[in-house]
Amino acid sequence: MDPGQSLLSLIDQEVASLEALHKILLQEHQALLAADVPLIETLTANKNQALDKQSDITRQRQLFTEQHAKTNSPDALQTLIARCGQAAELTERLGSLTALTDQCRDLNRENGSLIQQRQRHTRGALQVLRQTGDTGDTYSGRGKAEAKNLPRTLGKA
Repeated sequence: MDPGQSLLSLIDQEVASLEALHKILLQEHQALLAADVPLIETLTANKNQALDKQSDITRQRQLFTEQHAKTNSPDALQTLIARCGQAAELTERLGSLTALTDQCRDLNRENGSLIQQRQRHTRGALQVLRQTGDTGDTYSGRGKAEAKNLPRTLGKA
């Protein structure tokens, strides 16, 4: 197989891998919004497998680039692509790969933000239950602030 066809195959594998990862990230986003913990756990395992696969395929492409261009850098990859008969197709697919990589990164960051938001909410709820931290004054059934010097026992909440 000529280098251009091999590189095209590697990039196509990366795109397919990222598409699978993107699908998992979308499912994870919905599960986070729904607070579906069992599904989140399953999707986290699936995401980790997809990331491992993606990492392996990316390493293969990087090794291929290094073998054929004597170095692994974005410039070396562009030089290698320019020397191939499928330069236009390779450039297009590499652009798709880059765009999909950006989408996955952004969606993963958004999911991370949702997780942090849920953690803050949970910590806040625990602070209220434990009556610790800077939760502000909470009011009793009598309509006035309770003393903050109560024990930190969750069982009394």
